[in-house]
Amino acid sequence: MLRRMNNSGDKQERLSPLSFLLEWVVYAGLITVYFLLVLHFLGGVLLDLYTTHRVAYAFVALALIVGQGVLLQTLTTHLLKFFRHLLKHE
Repeated sequence: MLRRMNNSGDKQERLSPLSFLLEWVVYAGLITVYFLLVLHFLGGVLLDLYTTHRVAYAFVALALIVGQGVLLQTLTTHLLKFFRHLLKHE
């Protein structure tokens, strides 16, 4: 059985296979949407930056990677809390 770790490193709760699958599906959907939005809105800018200023491109790419991690983890956490709240009250 999968276990989620809390901030202190202790085992907090068991994750059911359904909960684990839901988390993966939500996260995969968010990653896809994030990728398409960045590609649509920043694709041209990133390509231009890559061809003209590679060092600046590297820093921008790293910032996007870190931002993606923080944003998607936060969104996933809140969405899963929302889904669990909905399922408890049904």
